[in-house]
Amino acid sequence: YAETPKPADWVAKYADLEEALAPLLAGKDVRICHLGCGNSLLTEELYDAGYHSIVNVDNSDVVIQQMKERNAEPRPGMEWEVMDCTTTTFAAKSFDVAMDKALLDTFLCEDDAPDTMQKYFAEVDRIVKGDGLALFISFCPPEMVKKYFDKSSFVMTMKEVQAKSSKSATGKHFIYIGRTQGGGGKAGVDESPIELKQEEHDDDQGHSQHGHSHEHGSEEHGTCDCEHAHGESGDHGNGHAHSHTNGHNHGQGHGHD
Repeated sequence: YAETPKPADWVAKYADLEEALAPLLAGKDVRICHLGCGNSLLTEELYDAGYHSIVNVDNSDVVIQQMKERNAEPRPGMEWEVMDCTTTTFAAKSFDVAMDKALLDTFLCEDDAPDTMQKYFAEVDRIVKGDGLALFISFCPPEMVKKYFDKSSFVMTMKEVQAKSSKSATGKHFIYIGRTQGGGGKAGVDESPIELKQEEHDDDQGHSQHGHSHEHGSEEHGTCDCEHAHGESGDHGNGHAHSHTNGHNHGQGHGHD
């Protein structure tokens, strides 16, 4: 971040996501926690669209200070916190919506992905209100993530989004929508269950047997690419390249979302 402080979007921009997100963000006064914010422009654009109750979280004190200074005057209501997203210090049930853009993809590329994902989902569930939502904006298709969501406490649905903006990665993205058991309202008509066809299930098993290099294929084939997730130039996902604080990048967005 010190070397490349300029924010940039590589994963789908807000313009790509706005139509899909609008019915999920019930009212402009909804309280949002942006997990693994990095130097993403997502919440700046959300703020400019009228969502002023946003708390941005990242484990990089460098990027949090950069973004806090950048937004101090134009977006005075934005909050910035240095935390590990798997163990935040927020009070329970503090937010209407918890959101990440490609932080999920980052965790999937870690060697300890199963443990990290379990901790992450448990923490998101802890901080989201009973009638709230957890939104995971991801490159990774259902065959990459379903087995992790199945072990979470959320009832999951999904939306597919086609990124078209000229300055973001084009192609299919996914918004995975988590609702607490018995809460979070009903799924929208444009949401679908996270279900795999038999051939996808078989392919997923093959992936797991062949390790990360096969499991995380290329963007062209619709799979989650770890090279992209970690960001060769530090400009993907949630606003920054990974610093791997304490050996991990928990709560650190990744590559300029």
